[in-house]
Amino acid sequence: MIHPFQVMDVTLKSYLKMDPEQAWQQIEKLMHEVKNVNGTFISLWHNESLKDSGQWLGWRKVFEQILVKGLKYAND
Repeated sequence: MIHPFQVMDVTLKSYLKMDPEQAWQQIEKLMHEVKNVNGTFISLWHNESLKDSGQWLGWRKVFEQILVKGLKYAND
């Protein structure tokens, strides 16, 4: 079975040049689309992006928002 991921931290920040707020807006849309088809939202995060300092300042909050939204969707 294949389980593709929808989001990767480095793609949002480095390749798409998004800031944390822009990334969260995009992630929220993707999470909604995945929920609408009863899918499983999978994201990929590197340890470095969760330390919330330097170039990754603000990104830990995005990760935490994913967890909160995912829990909400799981309990709907």
